[in-house]
Amino acid sequence: MGSAADRRGFSYRTYFVSGHTVAATRHAPGEVSWSCDCAEFQRSQARGDAWCSHAQRVAAAASIDRLARSEGLVQGLLLQTAGC
Repeated sequence: MGSAADRRGFSYRTYFVSGHTVAATRHAPGEVSWSCDCAEFQRSQARGDAWCSHAQRVAAAASIDRLARSEGLVQGLLLQTAGC
């Protein structure tokens, strides 16, 4: 992994989950990191994995949203449904 300067990105989404702020930072196309202001995230960051249940929920929802917007996925589902 590169240095902190190599990992700089721009915050492009902010979410509010259970009273906590979860921010998504885009570093490159397809490369996103998550941060949260909760104690669980701070403890995990000290261990080196930087994750929490709030970031996990938002990341999962973002992945589902991205997949649902994927034209290839939608076309594949439509073709499967048409064949039934």
